[in-house]
Amino acid sequence: MSDVLRRVWQFVTTVPKIILRHPITRINILPILSKDGYIVLVRKSDSGEWSLLGGVVEWAESVPHAVKRELAKTTGLKLGTIRN
Repeated sequence: MSDVLRRVWQFVTTVPKIILRHPITRINILPILSKDGYIVLVRKSDSGEWSLLGGVVEWAESVPHAVKRELAKTTGLKLGTIRN
């Protein structure tokens, strides 16, 4: 097999694996605490600015699952109910 064909084959077999295992969608989360109506914000460690929670939807992950995962990962809070 020539060097060119070997490189093409390596590209064709590697790139789809990389694409399929990386996140494909970004989400922003607006969690509202039901008892008092406060909105949960996070403070960025690099700039000190406040922002909405956010993250990515991993490949083959549902949006509700991603929201729950990102909220727990960022704040330690567990999500009760998701409303549109």
